[in-house]
Amino acid sequence: MTRRWASLVSCPYFVPIILGIIGTLLVLASLGNTSSWEILPGPGTTIDETIYVPRAKIYTSTWNQFGLAFFDHKTVEIVFGTMPDHPPLGTWLLGWTHWLTDDEPNNLDVFNITGARPWSAIAYGCLIALTGYWASQLLDSQSGWMASLATLLMPRIFAHAHLAALDITITLAYLLSLWSIYLTLHPSTRTRKIVLAGLIFGLAISIKIHGWVVFVTVIPWALWNWKLRAIRPLCIWTATGLVVFILSWPWLWPWLWDSPFIAWEHLVDYFFRTWNRASLQVWYFDQAIPDHSVPFHYPWVMFLSTVPTGLHLLGIVGVVTIGKKWFTNSDWSLVGAGFLVILTLFSIPGIVVYDGVRLFLMVFPLWSILVGVGSKTVWDWLHIHSRFHHSRRLIFVFLFCCYWLSQATGMVSLHPYQLSYYNLLVGGLHGADKLGLEVTYWGDTVNRELKHALVNRASDGDQVQYRPQMYPNHTYGVVLSSPNLLQRNYRWMDDSRLSRSLFPPAQNKVIWSLIYNRKAYLQPDKQFLSDAELIYEVSRDKVWLSRLYRTVSQTKTDRTNTPAKRK
Repeated sequence: MTRRWASLVSCPYFVPIILGIIGTLLVLASLGNTSSWEILPGPGTTIDETIYVPRAKIYTSTWNQFGLAFFDHKTVEIVFGTMPDHPPLGTWLLGWTHWLTDDEPNNLDVFNITGARPWSAIAYGCLIALTGYWASQLLDSQSGWMASLATLLMPRIFAHAHLAALDITITLAYLLSLWSIYLTLHPSTRTRKIVLAGLIFGLAISIKIHGWVVFVTVIPWALWNWKLRAIRPLCIWTATGLVVFILSWPWLWPWLWDSPFIAWEHLVDYFFRTWNRASLQVWYFDQAIPDHSVPFHYPWVMFLSTVPTGLHLLGIVGVVTIGKKWFTNSDWSLVGAGFLVILTLFSIPGIVVYDGVRLFLMVFPLWSILVGVGSKTVWDWLHIHSRFHHSRRLIFVFLFCCYWLSQATGMVSLHPYQLSYYNLLVGGLHGADKLGLEVTYWGDTVNRELKHALVNRASDGDQVQYRPQMYPNHTYGVVLSSPNLLQRNYRWMDDSRLSRSLFPPAQNKVIWSLIYNRKAYLQPDKQFLSDAELIYEVSRDKVWLSRLYRTVSQTKTDRTNTPAKRK
């Protein structure tokens, strides 16, 4: 029995899979919103979830109603034409996950954000397992355990795993694409392996435009290592990926349209609409900066400040341990290229970057691999220096375990708002706020308790606003995803005509404000908020993340002095 257990533990994929399952279960236990199986509190509805989940439901509802007629060019134009810069694969995954728990699958006015979130939890578990398994292949099984554990303990990844968005999915696809390239080299390069890697690359670019970072990474890496000999396999890999990309997206099928040039126009639109969209403001060192003008050091500062400090130290040990292999070993140079290309790409002036680390989340599992290598190096050193001292070895093991456990303190104390996590290098969340960094940005801190505080205090006919609004119908999406708000007859102050037509006219002059602390967009509301009464607050580490305010006309005399409650 002991021998069998030892063989399982030494297996390169056993422990990573176990840690992946643990990660998935932890996320499923804290999905938030309307989850009936919630054990721990979860995050509120985020901005992108109010875009992706309704879109995902359109996909599945249309398919259920039309079947193969879904691929008629008129249906394709209706379904995909409103978001021609978003490939469909990730949205399909969210849509079918949502469909499993959807009581009204054909009613597009009803959707459940939490019903789509389990997909990200599953992808998160796969990401943890894959990170550890690849590290095991690169070095040994102990490095793999530590790499998986590092991924599990990274707060920002853990936070994104709760959300019905595409960030965890594209992170998994990016790592999977690089790993498939690694597999083509072992034991020898074969055409079918290259085709399989191209298939995975095609799936990555079919999820989100960030999948093209794989292309930018692999091409220079291959040419650096094999010069002209790399051209043929690169052509096969690229062609396979493009075929998969086009086949996965009916919007690009040339045979659906009167002219194949229409499909070409759609492809051009896909690339250029991404660059020509409206600019977002980033709060960085107490300044609101347009996303295309963010300083080059933004991704580096954010990466350095959002991974637990202890993991950074182990990662640095890993970098040093690999040493010359960064330049002489194609396996390690692939990992290094994957890491550096992402951060360098988002450092280029004019490349848009916003929302904390979300757009370059793919670097985190690659860094976890280096953390695993550094951990193995430290473990070996401790083992050597306690080889003949049993008591010293026990002390070292205890201290090593405590060191790893300490890396989870920030994630636990901030739960469920790990999107606001900052490490000790900047003084935690409180220190980041003092430095002028973005403390929250996605609306995840407008939680169930804050909404309950509104429902328990506001009367039907009161005016309610949700701030800041990041796109037309933002408030509409938040309300539709919150049954307790939808059941009340509030007058929602939205700029969208659609929302105005659905919500009743105001009956009195009381205004309630649900505010999340995205400072770059709250500057115009400062005077309004200074005159408002604070009713409820969600805060962590002495920093407020979201609030409920109440204001009333000067002619009113019923202003209450209810003390603010803190959560």
